[in-house]
Amino acid sequence: MSIFVVAGATGHVGSVVSRELLARGHKVRAIVRSVEKAKPLAGQGAELLPGGLGDVGFLTRALRGADGAFLLLPPPAPNEPDVRALQDRVAHAEANAVAESGIRHVVVLSSWGAEKPSGTGPIVGLHVLEEALKKTGVISTFVRAG
Repeated sequence: MSIFVVAGATGHVGSVVSRELLARGHKVRAIVRSVEKAKPLAGQGAELLPGGLGDVGFLTRALRGADGAFLLLPPPAPNEPDVRALQDRVAHAEANAVAESGIRHVVVLSSWGAEKPSGTGPIVGLHVLEEALKKTGVISTFVRAG
C-alpha cells in the first residue's frame, strides 16, 4: 500500500484523486481547509490534514514519508488583494516543502500555457510553480489541462 498526499482533497479534482486512490487501496493524506467539509472523505479512510499550502513546515510534515503527492495552486479568495504575490508565495512554499520532505514524485494540476513565463495572466503562477519544482530535482509530472 502506497501513501499519497492530496492537496485540495475536497475540491473538484482533488476529491476525485482522493477517492480513486482510496478505492485502489492506497492510504491518502488529504490536505483540507475545512475538516467539516472533508468528513465524508475521512469516512472513506482518508487521513485529514487541515492546513494551508503556503505553510512550508506543515506541508513538509504532510509530505514526509509519502510515496507521491498531488499538488495545485488553490484559487485565491475573492477579496485577495494581490493574486500574483499569493501564487508566488504558495508556489515557493510547495517547492521548498517538496525539496525538504524527501518525497520522490509529485503530480501538479497545471494548465495549458504554463510553459510560458509571461503573457498568460494568472496562469503564470503555474509557470512559477513548475519552474520551482524542476529546480528541486524531484520527479514532477505537470498535468496541463486545456
